[in-house]
Amino acid sequence: MGLCQYCGLREAGSREHLPGVAALNDAPVVIRYLVSKAGEMRHVERREADGFVVRTICGKCNQRTGGSYGTAFKEFALQFRSSGAFDDSAGRTWVSL
Repeated sequence: MGLCQYCGLREAGSREHLPGVAALNDAPVVIRYLVSKAGEMRHVERREADGFVVRTICGKCNQRTGGSYGTAFKEFALQFRSSGAFDDSAGRTWVSL
């Protein structure tokens, strides 16, 4: 773990939900990614019981900033979900804001 990405003073040990729990990020998820070691690529899988989390900020900054943007993102996600989506042939979704 490195230093907090916000304050740069404390260890980045806090489990930060991205997006925050207030933005509906509180359900079980499976994260799959590639790891390269000694020239060999392999898939790694990590399960999180309570949403997608990373360790990039310290506990103090996590508590201070979480409520600031979580509610706004939740509103955006709910509006997008109810508006329907247009998927093109490449699997991309267009969102008009």
